[in-house]
Order: sequence, then structure tokens, then C-alpha cells
Amino acid sequence: MADQQHESEDELDVLLQHYERQAAADVAAVQQQQGGGARKKQKLSAVEQREEALSQPIAADNKGFKLLAAMGYKQGQKIGKSGSGLAEPLPLLLKQARPQECVRVGRQTHCLMDKLGLGAQSKKAAAREAARQRELEAQQRAEAAAAAAEVARQGQRQDFQQRAAAAAAARRTEGQLRKAQQVCETLDAAAGIHSNVLWAQPPAAAAGAASAAALAAAAAADDLLEQCEPCHKAEAGAAIRAAREEAADCSRLFAAHAEAAAAGNRGGCTAAARSEWQPGSNEDASAADGDEEEQRRLQEWEAFHSLPAAERLARVLAYLRDCHCYCLFCGCRYEDAPDMQQHCPGPSEADHE
Repeated sequence: MADQQHESEDELDVLLQHYERQAAADVAAVQQQQGGGARKKQKLSAVEQREEALSQPIAADNKGFKLLAAMGYKQGQKIGKSGSGLAEPLPLLLKQARPQECVRVGRQTHCLMDKLGLGAQSKKAAAREAARQRELEAQQRAEAAAAAAEVARQGQRQDFQQRAAAAAAARRTEGQLRKAQQVCETLDAAAGIHSNVLWAQPPAAAAGAASAAALAAAAAADDLLEQCEPCHKAEAGAAIRAAREEAADCSRLFAAHAEAAAAGNRGGCTAAARSEWQPGSNEDASAADGDEEEQRRLQEWEAFHSLPAAERLARVLAYLRDCHCYCLFCGCRYEDAPDMQQHCPGPSEADHE
């Protein structure tokens, strides 16, 4: 029993010694940390003391101040004869040496100290600020250029949409005009009217000129299709198809007039064609009268076809309503003007929507 009690006391002593050593190590670590904080605080206080000392004016018992006072200088007075000098001394800029680059040689580390002169850091800072300003300006210019390019693309897109809409509206108007002219020709023929500039075909000279112009327009459209951007391919293709259709129509008219002229018909027109342009008369005229009549028909045709398609359509529609009581958009012919006024919504397509 005594031996067991002695062994337990030895183990307890060992444990207590271990705890004492651990406590001593902890106390030493705390003291070391507190010592580092004290040194840091002492270093900061030294910097503060230096700044405070530099901010204080020269004492009155200073030899230099006494010499200035003997020369007439007073505290707070500007130096110089005119009194335009400095009242406060220039600030003193202190440069602290600090490691610029550290190199490890073997087990030792050597730090290269920054030995640049006074003002070097400020020059570096100014250079960095200038570089940052240039980078900012370049970024602003790039953003402005990107915004301008986006505005240009939006403008091109809107311009294309407007031109496409205008081209579609023009093709629709041309289609309505051809339909109205066919109806007008049919109703005039039923009424015994064989000539009307609203639906008459062009004379030989006008057909030839129109055919040449249409062929030139088709060739120009082919060139445009090769040069235009992909987003404009659809519009250019529609323009090419329209130009080729017009060229084909004019070529057929020109061929018909040329064939009639080769057959010996006066003025390049058949008898039926002459009757269209001479209302109420199917008799032959002299060669001079034929030339004058051909010139008159050409002038009338050119004057009518020089108008915009919308204006020509409006004239044909007005003629159909006034002379035949017919409405193209209703698709029917009324008994008389009162009947049309009662049942037709109006003269325009918008009135029938």
C-alpha cells in the first residue's frame, strides 16, 4: 500500500510540473506580444513627436529668430521688402528608407533599399496618375466610338426598314393601279370608249425608252446586289425582280410596235391601236395628221406617267367612280351615284377596312 501511494504522488508531481512549464510558456508568449506592441507604439509616438516638433514655430529664444528680430522681423510677418513672400516656411518632406526589393542568398535575405532622391516618389505617383488618366480617356473614347457605331447601326436598320416599307407600299400601289386600269379599259370598251390615257399603252417611242431605262435599272440592280450587305439582300432582290418585270413588259410593248411598223402601219401602230388613241373616229388620216396625233398621244402619255403612282391611281379611281359608278375596293358597279353614295363606305382603301 505504501508503494502504491508513493507512485501516485510521483505521477501527480510530474503532472504539476508539466502544467507549470505550460503556464510559464504562455506567460512568456504574452509578454513577447506585449513587448512588440510597446515597440510599435513607441515607434508611432516617435513619428508623431517629430511631426509635432516640425509643426511648431521657431522659439523666441532661438539664435536665428533673435537675428531676424534684430533685423526688424516680427512673428507672422511675410518676408521680403514688398511683403509678398511667405509667412510660413515650406513644409519639410522626410523620406524614409524602405526595402524596394528583397533577394535571398543562401540562408540570408538581403533587401535593396530605395535610394531615390527627394521627389522621386511624387514623380512616380504623378506618372501613375497620368497613365491612369490616359487609360481612362482611351476607355471613354472606345465607349463613345462603340456608342456611335451602335447608333449608326440603329440608323441603318431603321433606314432599311423604312425603305423596305416604302418599296412594299409602292409595289402594292402599282398592283392596284394595274388592276384599276384593266377594269377601266373593260368598262370603257363596253361604253364604246376606245381611247383613254388612263389605261392606254405607251406609244412606240415611249415603249422603247422605257424598255431601255428598265434594262439599265435591272443591270444597276444586279451590280447593287453584288455590293450590298447581307441585311439588304432581300430589298435588292425585290428591286431586281421589279426592274426585270418592267423591262420585260416594256420589251413586249416595244416589240409589238416595231412589228406593226415593219408591217407598214402608219405611225408604228395598228388600226386598233390608232382607234384607242382617237376616240369616236376609225377613219384613216394623212401621214402628217398621223405624226401629229402620235406626238399628241406621246405627250399625253408622258404627262400622265410622270405623275407618282399614287396620283395616277387616285385619278383612275375617281374616273371609275364618276363615269362608271364603280368602286375598286367594293369590287362592284352601282346603279347610279346615289346608290354608290348610300352603300359605298368611301373612295379610299382605308374607308373599306
